[in-house]
Amino acid sequence: MIAINYVGNTRKLSKVVLEAEKNLSYSNFQKLLRKKDIKVNGNRVSSDVSVESGALIEVFAPDWIIEGEGKALALDVVFEDKNILVADKPAGVEVQSVSDKNNLERAVNDYLMPSGGRAKAMHRIDRNTKGLVIFAKNEESEKELLSAFKNHKIKKFYDAMVVGDMEGNGELVAYLKTDKEKAISFVVGSPKAGFEKIITKFKVTGEFGDRTLLEIELVTGKTHQIRAHMAHIGHPLVGDGKYGDNMTNRKFGEKKQMLLAKRLEFDFSPSSKLYYLNGKKIVSRQSLI
Repeated sequence: MIAINYVGNTRKLSKVVLEAEKNLSYSNFQKLLRKKDIKVNGNRVSSDVSVESGALIEVFAPDWIIEGEGKALALDVVFEDKNILVADKPAGVEVQSVSDKNNLERAVNDYLMPSGGRAKAMHRIDRNTKGLVIFAKNEESEKELLSAFKNHKIKKFYDAMVVGDMEGNGELVAYLKTDKEKAISFVVGSPKAGFEKIITKFKVTGEFGDRTLLEIELVTGKTHQIRAHMAHIGHPLVGDGKYGDNMTNRKFGEKKQMLLAKRLEFDFSPSSKLYYLNGKKIVSRQSLI
């Protein structure tokens, strides 16, 4: 939030704000007005009003606007209440990032800023995976969500397009180890020192020639689990440059893994603050096809 204590002759709001904030363009100023993200003496305004000396102007502008950092992330909020927020992340965007300010968590907090709210991402999906990400809006919800993820009380369902023909449904069990420095996971079929057990359920939902559309449920949730596990059984995700085959990806014309965090379901205990979410299915508005 930018606060301007104006002293001077009566002037248009735009003149005062744009003079005080040199990096703010007039078009972005107009956007803030349309969203009623500017207050004059505590009142939200939606037009270029005149302001008098002594006026307090509050501009609830995301940092990217003031710092001139380019286009903001178009945030799609699919569910929100006083405790949680679920955002629908596009492909090509980090959930959290130190180096890239145009990330999902920052966009969520820019969205909440006018009301004074803050939120924290409770899990991550890969940069090039699109779909649902849950945010906690207070400390108690954060604790409840962390516990729920740890105890598998939140079911995560994905849509995945894989290479080759698959049939029916099933449960895949294997063992995974992640090399954090190289940001890659390795999967083996039997127990091995340093590897953790992973369980991936799948159901065929569509057939597209030499590609198959799956609904995948993550029973465990390890780094790159779906991508590495499907590659391990010979059905890598279409477009996956790390675990798949570049020649095959070029054939299908895909440069990003075809993976969508599609649906969330909850199973909180009756004593949980978030018990009221049980039975609710939160679904992404995006699709793979």
